[in-house]
Amino acid sequence: MRHLAFMLCAIIFLSGLVDTPWAYGETYGQLRALNRRAVTVILQRNDFVARVLRTYDIQYQNTKEGVVNRLLIGNNWIDINRIEIVPLMLEEEHGVRVTGHEIFFYTKDNILHLASELTIR
Repeated sequence: MRHLAFMLCAIIFLSGLVDTPWAYGETYGQLRALNRRAVTVILQRNDFVARVLRTYDIQYQNTKEGVVNRLLIGNNWIDINRIEIVPLMLEEEHGVRVTGHEIFFYTKDNILHLASELTIR
């Protein structure tokens, strides 16, 4: 009897460690839709960064996936490790409006900052 109780507790404990989609009530269709949306957002983000850099005549290189990975600053190509986009918001009477974006380019030694009035959409 003691062994049976131990086995039952072990099974319940181990089943709690399993990370499966059905455990959260997510279906295959929901996961596929989320993956498609993630791809769309990443493409929009990459296109936006490239559009801002073209607008300000900043030379850049990107990967075959469209991710900006190098910027030409002066006569030097600088490798970009990470990019963050922060919307600039303006509170209005009927809500909040995006008035532009700040883009932060993280390099090995510095953080490059670019403020733009362009919006993603």
